[in-house]
Amino acid sequence: MRKTLKVFLVLTLIALLASVPALAQPQSNQGTKVSHGGIKFGEDGTWGFTYILEHDEDGFVDEGDFIPFFKKNKDGPFNLVVTGPYIKDGQDVDTIIGSRLGVNYSPYVAKFHGDNRILGIRVTPINVDLGPVSLTLDGAYTFALIDREKEKHSGGNVLKPKTNDILLGAKADIADYVDLNLAVVRYEVANEAGAETPYTFYYNFAVEASTDIVPGLDLNGVYARYGQDEDWLYEVTAKYEAIPEALWLRAGHRNSEFKDGVNKVSVRGVSTDDKIAYVGDKKPLEKIYNRDSSINVGATYKFSYDVLNATLTADYDTTNPDVRGDLDDQIAISLNANALEFELYQKLSVLVPDEETVNDKRVIDDNTAMRLDYELDFRTPQYTLPVEFADVFAQARVNFDWDQNYIADNRYQTIASVHLGATADVWRLEGLHVGAIFAYDMPSDKDIIADPFKFALLGSYDAPNGIKFRVEYQNSEDYKDETKFVHQKPLNDRYDEIRHYNDSKFHGVRVTVGFPL
Repeated sequence: MRKTLKVFLVLTLIALLASVPALAQPQSNQGTKVSHGGIKFGEDGTWGFTYILEHDEDGFVDEGDFIPFFKKNKDGPFNLVVTGPYIKDGQDVDTIIGSRLGVNYSPYVAKFHGDNRILGIRVTPINVDLGPVSLTLDGAYTFALIDREKEKHSGGNVLKPKTNDILLGAKADIADYVDLNLAVVRYEVANEAGAETPYTFYYNFAVEASTDIVPGLDLNGVYARYGQDEDWLYEVTAKYEAIPEALWLRAGHRNSEFKDGVNKVSVRGVSTDDKIAYVGDKKPLEKIYNRDSSINVGATYKFSYDVLNATLTADYDTTNPDVRGDLDDQIAISLNANALEFELYQKLSVLVPDEETVNDKRVIDDNTAMRLDYELDFRTPQYTLPVEFADVFAQARVNFDWDQNYIADNRYQTIASVHLGATADVWRLEGLHVGAIFAYDMPSDKDIIADPFKFALLGSYDAPNGIKFRVEYQNSEDYKDETKFVHQKPLNDRYDEIRHYNDSKFHGVRVTVGFPL
């Protein structure tokens, strides 16, 4: 126990020393061979850093030199991992230096993009046992960025300075009943020229908690605060299993305040660029931000009768997530049924506009009437056809969508399709697959589409060496048409079910080859 605390105290001391204002902007010293303290750094030597704080007749100078030594080529290695203890008989920890540090402390303040270009050091995990409380600590110190624009033209060996930031994460398990997650980011912002201090420290933090103290009740909450502009967010959700494995009840409330939206630097860290930001994905922030001061309640009921299995879901929400600040009520009811491998999904949504609803904020034709949405998706089982030389299947599908009171009185679209596929060993090509989807498209406005009859063809082969080959052909311009129609959504999104891949939004031929690198 004492040894564990010593490790944590040593690392904390290192972090505090590294954060003093005397730290200068880091300089790049890649590709060179130098020696500091008997340690060889550079391209053919050791990764690491050195820090020098000079002393003159008046004492220590205001700024020192912090110089990282880091080999970063376009194809890697992206980081160096050293595993082992810092003290004799201490616990093993991973010390990571480089980029792609894998920081995932909190989606609200510190969750790096998987291909992040932030350079730093991370130490993880430090486990501390305090009886009924188990702690897992994780820390990172960042000192430079890879210049992404210059990286494209220089083989990736370009660093640019940044402020020296500290990130800490902690997870706690309290008596097996409460799970806590804490994340703290301390970052620097440069002041205007001539200011008393060259930069100012700001802190972002998030606390997440979950508990199941009451049997069947899951309670989750998050609170985050952003120091530079004193922005904040919170969300509380509860889910209760009223009837075991049959009926679930849920409720939630959230609110937030971001003066300049969720893209600004003080919220996301060092940049709004995903790959050099401390929050690499803003969707968790937007999910709360777009539902301003909202509440929601809902229920899910699962039941079975003979060969039928079904799930009925109902939700009531006081806000439409498309536009912040306009709290229109929303009601949604859905039924997902499965019988003898036939699947039927239906959903009805109702938007009840309030007196604040205006047409330039809501996609709605008449703001004195409700807006209705209905969707149906029917799918047959996948039938195996009696063919001896190949595995052949066929499957049918019908999609129907209808809306009322968007930008028109009502619209609908029906798409019926058949999917055929065959897999066989042809010559020495094992597992060669060919597929075809044939569809007939029937919108309420026939002029909105170019071709009612559509088809998408596919040839697919995975070689023994791991290289993958795909050849596709799609016959209609509609596959790439972004014109908005039913539910005010792009047409090409409606055709996800009648093409082989969701990203096949093109008209013509596409050849794709993937290498296992």
